[in-house]
Amino acid sequence: PGCGAVMGRVGAENIRMRGFTVIELMLVVTIASILLAVSAPAFQDIIERTVVDNRARSLVTAINFARSEAIRRNSPVVLCGSSDGDDCDADWSAGWLVFADNNDDADGNAGSVDAGDEILRRYEPPGNDGTVTFTAALLRYDGMGFGRDSTVTRQFVICPESNEDDNAQAVDISLLGRASRVRDGLTCGT
Repeated sequence: PGCGAVMGRVGAENIRMRGFTVIELMLVVTIASILLAVSAPAFQDIIERTVVDNRARSLVTAINFARSEAIRRNSPVVLCGSSDGDDCDADWSAGWLVFADNNDDADGNAGSVDAGDEILRRYEPPGNDGTVTFTAALLRYDGMGFGRDSTVTRQFVICPESNEDDNAQAVDISLLGRASRVRDGLTCGT
């Protein structure tokens, strides 16, 4: 019995507590900070591409909805930029709206949605950074689903807040009114 007590005490004295020293902890924090600083720009690009991609998808969804509603109703349906969701304006970056232009008089400016029209959907773009521009005041579909008032392909350009051309996307509208996304060769400007 006495021998076991001596061994237990000797074994307890040889056990040392191990942990991090302050120098080891500072070294880990320094390396982590360097890695974060190096990878942060790549994360910013990923975030911008995702926001732009989501805006492009939302815009294509709105275009496809407007076209299908024009065919279903066999009457004009309009997609226009809208900052308030109740009427057209020139601000495509703030959102867009789809409405049945029952009296066929919309021009894309304020007052386009009037008493005879029916708002079908309001869209707020995902993310609030960046810009959306379009080569026309509105996009109008006739009852057959063709883009009206167009003799050329039209294009929406979606740019991130940084105006980085590599992160931009476009949505082209063909002469038939179909939407397709483009990711290369775009210029956002400054």
